[in-house]
Amino acid sequence: MMHFPFLLPQHLTVSSTMVGTSSPAAPTTDHDDLATTSTEFPHTTKGVGSSKTEKQVSATMQESYSGYVYLDSDKIVFGQRGSDTGQFKKPSGVVVSDDSEIFVTDSENFRVQVFRTDGFYLRSFQTVVPGENNRRMLPRDVAIDGEACLWVVGRIICDKNTHVIVVVQYSRDGQPGTKFQVDIFYRAYRRGTPIYTIAVDVHKNKIILAGSDEVFMYRPDGSFYQKFRKVQKYYPSFVASDKEHIFVGDKGFVQVYNHTGHWLFRFGGFGRYEGELCHPQSILVDTLGHILVANLGTGRVDMFTRWGEFVRTVVNTPTPSGIAIGPRGHLVVTNRYDNTVTIFPPKDTFL
Repeated sequence: MMHFPFLLPQHLTVSSTMVGTSSPAAPTTDHDDLATTSTEFPHTTKGVGSSKTEKQVSATMQESYSGYVYLDSDKIVFGQRGSDTGQFKKPSGVVVSDDSEIFVTDSENFRVQVFRTDGFYLRSFQTVVPGENNRRMLPRDVAIDGEACLWVVGRIICDKNTHVIVVVQYSRDGQPGTKFQVDIFYRAYRRGTPIYTIAVDVHKNKIILAGSDEVFMYRPDGSFYQKFRKVQKYYPSFVASDKEHIFVGDKGFVQVYNHTGHWLFRFGGFGRYEGELCHPQSILVDTLGHILVANLGTGRVDMFTRWGEFVRTVVNTPTPSGIAIGPRGHLVVTNRYDNTVTIFPPKDTFL
């Protein structure tokens, strides 16, 4: 087996351009007792800890604003399987910067590609893991922090039986910075390939990762902060956050936690009808707190209030994998199954 310094039987290994230390007594929250008693709010604004005033505000927001209008006739679609500029091999994660640059993880090409909101190609960079002899990761998901740095999670193939899940911070032109290890995967002992997704809590300055069983939180210097066990164990899962909540998508539900890992409620329900979810993928929170979910099994991007009430289907699009919204309202959807990216420009009107 090739030498790989990450291969330590520990939860955390950090190599960083920043100075940081690990937390020796990081808190862990266990939710096994909730697994059989969880409360479900598929079509209601009710939620644990929500006051009457909060519900009224949420209802008012829904009546007055439910996002941009997108027309199928306006969409921009590009990409096909390949390794040339603007081609992809399993694009999944996507994020849009404050100046409307679109960053797409191009997994099996070991790179991130960057586009304008009209689909024009700008640049790309290889997802090199610093300090590992130019070894590259297969990037799975990407998020952006308050300093406009990218955080990419993916896996490194050490040999045919050993994969390592890592997170690397990159500048927008691809210069690597902080890196840390999340998991070691031995194919001889586990089925499938582990998938981790990533979000940045810009309010509390934490990096959030969702795995099949647990949600992990790290500081920007790469040091471990805390973890908590998920109520519903499902593989894979997808994560987003706002100032008060962490949203984790699992099979047919979105599970909602606070930032200490305490489970609050869930919404959705496995199915294909209005307000139901069928293998939800990417999750995002828009500027007014609505939750958008890439509903893979139904070919929809659906909107909910932050209390789990279904608002509307935003767009219909085949097998959506990743979603992001830009500062001017452009909705970007990746499709890792047909290797395309779709951009929906917003109309001037709101619903």
